[in-house]
Amino acid sequence: MYKFPKKHRLCSQSDIERLFDENNYFIYENIKVYWNLVFSEENSIKVLFAVPKKIIPKAVHRNKIKRLTRESFRKNKKILKNKNKLHLGVIYLSPEIPNFNSLEEKIKVILQRINNRL
Repeated sequence: MYKFPKKHRLCSQSDIERLFDENNYFIYENIKVYWNLVFSEENSIKVLFAVPKKIIPKAVHRNKIKRLTRESFRKNKKILKNKNKLHLGVIYLSPEIPNFNSLEEKIKVILQRINNRL
């Protein structure tokens, strides 16, 4: 359903390094998305959300953007229903704070694009 438990969060330092070393990424508007197919025994999509401190200096705004991005991913992750062993890194690159509806539309397009590439 619409859950985002800890098992869907990309926390392992080695997995994060592998995600950024692979260089599988694309940029859609102001969001950069790294993706990596993983060959492991876990059957879950793991996601990392980041907002750079250089672009958004205030932690309150960075946390708000991450909350909005997490929520929009949580609501639309069903687009990737058959993609089980996938790691994603979503990095927000714009200095403006988005509203939820525009960010959700961008996340939908990003997930559809990933679904088409796999």
